[in-house]
Formats: sequence, C-alpha cells, structure tokens
Amino acid sequence: MNSESAASETESSASSAGETIVFAPLPDLVSRAHLPEDASSRAFLEAVRALRSAFERRQDYNAFICTQLAARGVVPNSTLVLDIGAWGSKGDVSADVKAWFSQIVRHSADAQFAVPPALRRPALRLLEQLWALAAQAATEQIEHDRKQSLNAFESQRQELEEMRRRLIEADHNLQALTLQRDSAASLAADLRQQLDRLLQRFEAVQAKADAEVASLRKEAERERQNHRDELQQLRLAHERAMQDLQSNHDARVAALTNGFEQETVALKGRIESLEQSLAQMEREAKVAADQAAQHARMMALTIDRARQDAMAAAERALEAQRRITEVNAKLVEAELRAATLERDLAQERARSAALEQTVKAATEKAEKKAPGSPQSKAAPSSKS
Repeated sequence: MNSESAASETESSASSAGETIVFAPLPDLVSRAHLPEDASSRAFLEAVRALRSAFERRQDYNAFICTQLAARGVVPNSTLVLDIGAWGSKGDVSADVKAWFSQIVRHSADAQFAVPPALRRPALRLLEQLWALAAQAATEQIEHDRKQSLNAFESQRQELEEMRRRLIEADHNLQALTLQRDSAASLAADLRQQLDRLLQRFEAVQAKADAEVASLRKEAERERQNHRDELQQLRLAHERAMQDLQSNHDARVAALTNGFEQETVALKGRIESLEQSLAQMEREAKVAADQAAQHARMMALTIDRARQDAMAAAERALEAQRRITEVNAKLVEAELRAATLERDLAQERARSAALEQTVKAATEKAEKKAPGSPQSKAAPSSKS
C-alpha cells in the first residue's frame, strides 16, 4: 500500500473541511458480504471483485471499497481502490474516492458531531469495533442461514433416502408378485394336464365298461336262446311221442291191453323223467339267468363305481377349474396391484426427481449464501 499518497489525500480532505475531520456513520455495506479481515490479501481482493455485479454504478462500488478499507483501519486512496476494484480509470476512481471523503464529511457536518484531532485514533478504533460488531452480526446471520439451509438439505436428503428405500421395497414386492404369478401359471398348467389325464382315463374306463356290458348281455342272450331251444326240442319230442302213442293206440290196443298198465306206468315214468329233465333244465336255465343277472348287477355296480369315479374326477376337475379361476382372479389382482405399484413407483420417481431438483436448488442457494463459495468466486471480475 502507498501510505504517503493515502496520507496526502487524507490531509487534502481534512484541509477542505477545516481544522478537524468529522465522520458520519458509514453506510451499512458490511452486511452485504463477509470479507476477509486482511485488506492486503488475495482473498479480500477476490471477494470484493466477486461483489461487483451487485452494484449498478461505479461510484457505489468504489465507495463500498473505501468503506471496507476504512473499517479495517486502512486509509482509502485512488491507487489502492483502483487496484482492488479495477472499475474505471484512475481519474474516475480518484473522483470517486474524493466524493466518498466529501460524503463522510458532509454527513458528519449534518450530524453536528466533530472529532478533535486528538480523538481521531480513538474514534477510528471505535469505528473499527463497530464495524467488527456489524461484521460479526452479519457472520452470525449468515451462519444461521447456512445451518438452516443445511438442516433443510439434511431433511430433504433423509426424505429422498426414505423414498429410495420405498422404491427398492416396491421393486422387491413387484418381483415377488411376478414370481407368484409365474408359479400360479405353472400350477394352472399342471392342473389342466391332470384334468386332461383324468378325462382320458374316464373315457377309457367308460368305453371298457360299455364293452364288457355289451359282451355280457350277448352271452346271457345266447344262453337264454340255447335254453329255449332245448326246451322247445323237449316239447316237440314229447308231442311226437304222444302223437306216436295216439296213432298206434288203436292198432296196438289189443296187443297192449295186457301191458297197458305197465306201458302206461313206463310212459308216465318217462314223462316224469322228461318233466324232471325239463324242470332240471329250467332250473339250470334259471340259475344261468340268475348268474347272468348277478353278473349284470356286478357289471352295473362296476359301471356305477366307474360313474362315481368319473363323477369324483369331474368334481375334482370342477374343483381344479375353480382353483384355476381363483388363481386367475389372484393373477388379475396381482396384475392390478403391479399396475398400482408401477403407478406409485412412477409417482415416487417423479416426486424423487422434484425433491432432487429442490435439494439441488437449496444446495445451490446455500452455497451461494456460504462465504467463499465457488459460485461467489465464479462471478465476473470486471464490468465495463
């Protein structure tokens, strides 16, 4: 810093105001930024230049630099202000510095508060303390805002993590439902195959039973026909014998008069024998018919059992169909739940994207508010 030029400008300003230099309260510009305490450091230079875009006029910007230098115990001069601010020519910056001194003198004159030369340094130290308090208040406010921003960021980050966890859980539920749907489809296919096999078995049993019943009926009919033929033959033989006896009766009546009774007895015995044979044959035919009927009843019972098995198979098929219907209903419900979950997942993703945008905006806002942030350093270094 050029202390001789700063002293000369201070003396020229003091001579223009009279024997004493009076200071009015400086403009409240400290709260606009938290600058480093060392005015000769590179960080102070970069922080001041980063605030250039906040000023619309060159005069206000250079006055702000003068105020910051004065707050740090440095006497402003045009060379120092031009090196720091780099806005305007040397003549323009010199005029701005002089105007700043004039403004301070004018404000102090309006306030009717004069500082004798002997109290200048204590007054400057008091001003430094006031500026330090103002800077501390501004820093505390910035720190408070930063903490609030960090808390909001942490809350939104936790909410985002919770939403991500819910998304992962929804994906797991969707995968589980998909597995259930596949297993239900496999079970339905197995039940359909079992139903087809049961129907084929029922048809085979039904065809076999029908064939056996038809064969038994034919066999019973043949036996009945044979019994009827034998009975008819016996009746015909008896009639022929009776006719022969009747035709030979007259011719043989004289010859047979003596042995009529014996012949009659023999004939009666033969007739009884024939009748017994006929009765025996009828009993045998009845037994055969009873056996055929019993066999037919057994076949009917077999057919009935086959029908009962078929009915049971049909009931099992109906039960399988009902289970298939229930499985299909569950599949439809699972698909609806999957669609609902996919819709909720899309909504959660949309909300996550919105929250990420909000978190990003809050982060950028917090970084802009934080001192020495990359956004603040990225501001333009000059303004034409």
